[in-house]
Amino acid sequence: MTHDHHIHALAAIAALAGCNTKPTMETAVSTTDTTPSTTPAEHIGLVSDFEKDLHTPFGTDWRAVNDKAGGGVSTADTEIVAGGANGSGHALHVHGKIIVGDYLFPMGGIGLPLGPVKDHIPSPIDISKYAGIEFWVKGDGKRYMLRVSDEDVKDFNFHHYPFTTTGDWQLVRLKFSELKQFDWGQRVGWTGHAVSAFMFTNYSPPGEDFGPFELYIDEISLFEADHA
Repeated sequence: MTHDHHIHALAAIAALAGCNTKPTMETAVSTTDTTPSTTPAEHIGLVSDFEKDLHTPFGTDWRAVNDKAGGGVSTADTEIVAGGANGSGHALHVHGKIIVGDYLFPMGGIGLPLGPVKDHIPSPIDISKYAGIEFWVKGDGKRYMLRVSDEDVKDFNFHHYPFTTTGDWQLVRLKFSELKQFDWGQRVGWTGHAVSAFMFTNYSPPGEDFGPFELYIDEISLFEADHA
């Protein structure tokens, strides 16, 4: 793994626990000072429908993330808006501008720490009982990814899944076994035993301006093997 990739990965993780914003519906995360554990996640199912707030059954909240922890200048904001997916009332709108500046790996989007945040790092939990994840998405026609941080990966080459948005709502349903890794790091099989975060961010090459972005996400759920 290169030094630059290492910095990029650490910046993405640090963005989840940034303390430079006040805890509002848009930015709050759990900061309980507890020892990290991999307690199994029980009875999660629906993670978020954004009908009321950004809180989740994990006890943590979705929040905007960007590359400022790594020295970047990209921006990202979130808001709950009317007109959700599949006939629902509301959805999460994520928007901002992703530019290179002096930072080679510009990034912006949203993130969810799955366990309590300690020393700016989300604690891992065990989601191995779940076979996969599904979510509804629409946007500006650009390419994004779901990125999953887990403790089985030691070089920060985390599992991810790229997707392309359109102006219409589309359902993305995938098994965790379908998640990919980049070709610069070690290949690690998915287990789900120690997962610390979900992130939805831009999917673009290093050194490339992604520009202004508009992403809408709704109805995020985990499903078990018998529903795969």
